[in-house]
Amino acid sequence: MAKRILIADDEQDIKDVVQIYLESQGYEVETAYDGLDALDRIETWKPDLVLLDIMMPVMDGISVCRKVKSSPATQHIPIIMVSAAAKAEKEAEARDAGATAYVLKPFEPGDLMKTVEKCLG
Repeated sequence: MAKRILIADDEQDIKDVVQIYLESQGYEVETAYDGLDALDRIETWKPDLVLLDIMMPVMDGISVCRKVKSSPATQHIPIIMVSAAAKAEKEAEARDAGATAYVLKPFEPGDLMKTVEKCLG
């Protein structure tokens, strides 16, 4: 059975490129536009991993990560935070919220894939 990955990002171009790449690697992929949509899909679709943008409308990725990691039903799901912010404070904030990994935009699909595979074990 294919591993399930949720991509939560308000930038449609990034979602499209990452979705196509992950699907070409055999993953089942769903997408979310904002933080609340991401939380809903995590609860209902139960992904094996979440790619979560930090800056999203309605609810930011850090808040989503905290909620996911505070719930016994979802705290086991690895979260890769994705951000254009190359600041050490942002990465530290993401890790404090429970993120498994932190990837900077723009990224190479192959580099993202290595991080995905590492987080999925």
